[in-house]
Amino acid sequence: MKKGWIAEDPFDDVRAVKKGTTASSVRKAKFFFTPAEIVALCVAAPTEKDRLMLEVHIWAGLRPGEVRAMDGITVLTEEPKLYVEYTLNEKGASGAKQGPVKNRKSRLVTIPKPLWQRLLAWSEAQGRRPGQPLFPSATGGWWLYGVWSRYSWQPTLATAANALPTLNGDPTTHVKGRRLAPTPYAARATYISMLQAAGVSHRRVQAQVGHEGGSMVTDIYSMSEEDGVVEWREARKVRAKGWGLQKTLTAMYNAIWEAYGPDGGRDSLASDVVPASASYQSARDEATEEQAA
Repeated sequence: MKKGWIAEDPFDDVRAVKKGTTASSVRKAKFFFTPAEIVALCVAAPTEKDRLMLEVHIWAGLRPGEVRAMDGITVLTEEPKLYVEYTLNEKGASGAKQGPVKNRKSRLVTIPKPLWQRLLAWSEAQGRRPGQPLFPSATGGWWLYGVWSRYSWQPTLATAANALPTLNGDPTTHVKGRRLAPTPYAARATYISMLQAAGVSHRRVQAQVGHEGGSMVTDIYSMSEEDGVVEWREARKVRAKGWGLQKTLTAMYNAIWEAYGPDGGRDSLASDVVPASASYQSARDEATEEQAA
């Protein structure tokens, strides 16, 4: 253009996309569930098994693969804790199987007492068999992520979003994490944010979620504070009491259900939400897809 070969610069109106504004980065942005959304998701779960898996995601901060890899002895019988040793490896030719967790270090994860009691009862009913799925799929094996997402997570999210449209995502909001509907990993980010708001130390949160360093924990919490979507009043109420982790989690669990749950929320099971015939058809479809995989 300076030499007069062209009249104007064809790139004059082109602007580089700012870091963090592409579709992929928005999808990776953290979505933090509000207490009301937590309850809506749990109430919307189609069966007790689905609901327990969802509550473990939210109240233990486990990765999706770690939840699906829970076996008959993951739930401790003496205290409200989970022994997290495995994740689910789906890359082998023989199908999904247990493998070491991401950092190859097993950990004890403290959970709310009411959730532990229900998990313990479920585990006893399943026979507490080591190496066998605590939450078996329709064929009795380990859940593949895609099958679990299709027949458990996505239907639960859709039902909950009918009650709380905020779970559908809002493309017009300035909060990146809220522009798209959440993925299961939002439960883990929510858990970290919730513990930090309750005053649990970085080191303790880091140990709970299995992070090697504390920077991820700090980043997630600062991100949730910056977004300002989740206030965590229930967490801040227990912060000044100086309780231990188990008592803190139990207090928040009970407070959230009492504030947002129908009849305390704990007795609302899937049979009240999904007709038995629909549940049966879903299980058949799930089994067919799993065998094809």
